[in-house]
Amino acid sequence: MVFVFEFQGTEETRCIRMEVTPDIDLTGLLNMKNLRCLIVNYATVGSSYSDYVRDNHKVCKYLPNAIRYLCWRRYPHRRLPKISGANNLVTLEISDSKIEQLWEGGMDMRKLKYLVLHNTYCLRTCDLGLFPNLESLYLLGCRKLVELRAPTGCLKRLVYLSICRCKRLRSLSFIKHLEPLQFLKLTGRNHKEFPDIIPADSNSSLRGLHIYGSEIAELPSSIENLFKLVYLNLEHCGNLKSLPRSFCSLQRFKVIRLDYCDIEELPGDLGKLEHLEELSLKRCTLVKHLPDSICKLKNLKTLTLHSSNFLEKLPDDLGQLESLEVLDLAKCRGLRDIPRSICIMKHLKSIILEGCQALEKLPEDVGQLESLEKLDLSYCKCLRDLPSSICKLKHLTSIILQGCVGLEKLPDDLGKLESLEVLNLTDCNKIRDIPGSICKLKHLKTLNLQWCEKIDNLPEELGDLECLKELNIDYTSISQLPRNISLLGHLQRKRERLTESSFVSAAGMKPIGGPARKLEIKGLVMAGQNERRFIIIIFLSMRFCMIFLCMFICVLIYALIYQYSLYIF
Repeated sequence: MVFVFEFQGTEETRCIRMEVTPDIDLTGLLNMKNLRCLIVNYATVGSSYSDYVRDNHKVCKYLPNAIRYLCWRRYPHRRLPKISGANNLVTLEISDSKIEQLWEGGMDMRKLKYLVLHNTYCLRTCDLGLFPNLESLYLLGCRKLVELRAPTGCLKRLVYLSICRCKRLRSLSFIKHLEPLQFLKLTGRNHKEFPDIIPADSNSSLRGLHIYGSEIAELPSSIENLFKLVYLNLEHCGNLKSLPRSFCSLQRFKVIRLDYCDIEELPGDLGKLEHLEELSLKRCTLVKHLPDSICKLKNLKTLTLHSSNFLEKLPDDLGQLESLEVLDLAKCRGLRDIPRSICIMKHLKSIILEGCQALEKLPEDVGQLESLEKLDLSYCKCLRDLPSSICKLKHLTSIILQGCVGLEKLPDDLGKLESLEVLNLTDCNKIRDIPGSICKLKHLKTLNLQWCEKIDNLPEELGDLECLKELNIDYTSISQLPRNISLLGHLQRKRERLTESSFVSAAGMKPIGGPARKLEIKGLVMAGQNERRFIIIIFLSMRFCMIFLCMFICVLIYALIYQYSLYIF
């Protein structure tokens, strides 16, 4: 037996947000004459679409004409309900539905400004001429959509257009006639007609262009007509190998992202883009050098060259990028050194050199980077030491040295890094000592010494690190903790809590002075090599004893059965 509950509202109701099941009758929505906002979602009661959406679910055929905002997820029918009388709908969002047509028959949709169709699987065509005042159109995952009807002269107010994963859509040539369009995003298509959607004249208002995963091999020269373009994203355009000569004439650029493209060379006059703030070339593995003119980008704040494997050298005058805040050179495996000029960058906050395996040293004057907050040198395997001037970086909060297997020593004055919060030395297996000055780091929260096998002791004043929360000494040679470690009241351990006396008894160490208090230490392993071997020997001995005992019991049972059989016969 199925129970149907009728949803009833009042004329005073202005906004409704509800999760419904097929057992709720929604025909009463028409009675709410002043309803302005309706948000409906079908509650999940099973694993399949039919478990929570039924074609026979009772939904009103009409909605009140006062409604302005309609958001309906998993709408159960093939067509949306009509709106009675004059239509005041401004925003329509439909997702995860099987509608084949928005409305049956004519509908006056002149006030509609925002249209979102997300995963409307069965929609084949959409007549955009019905929405003359549309300002924003977002289409995502409309897998069967083959046609967008856009009569010439319509969509005179459309400023935002996003078409993602609509792979069957045939033609987009209407886009070049959209003079007011300011942002265009196209993903999940081959875009072979890309040159045809670029406006042929200079009347375009386009400010943002995002083309993702296209097979285009080059940008059309007509791109120079987009003189208002500020944002360009061509991620995963794997066939794109070069940029046209006219590219640098677009001098309003602020953001250029060419991640995962096969760009081989950047334009020589790149420095003309005087307003550029972000340049990202992540995984552009074929780039061998940067043009010297890049140093003229006075407003550049972020430079990303992540995984540029063939990049061996940076321009000597890179320090002229006076506004640079982030320099990401992670996994530039051929990069051997960093130009000394970067030390004059007064606004540089982050240097990421992770995985620069050929990098042997840092500039001696790196301590002049007065704004530096993060220094990531993880897996720089050829790095031997750190310049002593690094201790002058008063704003440095994080040093990542994980996997620096060639690093032999830390600067003695490391304690002068008064803002340091994270020091990660994981797998720095040539470091023997931790400088005593580290105990002056009043803001240090994380100290990771995991796999530093040659470190056999911690500084005696370690208890002065009043903010320390995480201490990891897994797989070190440390056999005894400092006496004042009990002062570290903020140490945390995720899996269990141990008292101080537990540490002493578990590790076989000498007693530590002071009252017993709870310490929470992440991954604290202090057993020496002899203790580990002793534990392994005991474990193996017990295992052999168990095997021998099982064999003895089996023989005994066999003997009893044999004796019993002789007795019977």
